[in-house]
Amino acid sequence: MFTGKSIGKILFNCTNCGASITSATKITTLFTFTVKKYASIQEHIDAISRKMKKCSHCNENVSKTHKYNSPPCLQVISLSPQSQGVKISKSIMLETENGPITLNIHGAIYYTGSHFVSCIISPTGEVWYHDGIETK
Repeated sequence: MFTGKSIGKILFNCTNCGASITSATKITTLFTFTVKKYASIQEHIDAISRKMKKCSHCNENVSKTHKYNSPPCLQVISLSPQSQGVKISKSIMLETENGPITLNIHGAIYYTGSHFVSCIISPTGEVWYHDGIETK
């Protein structure tokens, strides 16, 4: 549901030789964390942003910029059972070419072993809860 449409691209620029490369990897609304490498979701996102790449022309480090088609308003975080224990951040900060953008958590959908449960917070602060077994 959240993985198909690209919402931007990743640009790599070399300050040494001036080469510019657009990554074939598309930016989507989904971050998937399959193992717990860091304590929180924000730390995982920061590590992805800091991951260095070498210039294919001069072998120096290149800068990485996320260029969004429009400012992101939705980000979905997927955690696998192997990523248990990752602290859920109340907000996440994404670096964009226009500066940082902060997105606040507005809900959770989780699988409890036999069914899905959701908790959504509306823009006015109302909390909507649904448990397929409990609330039908």
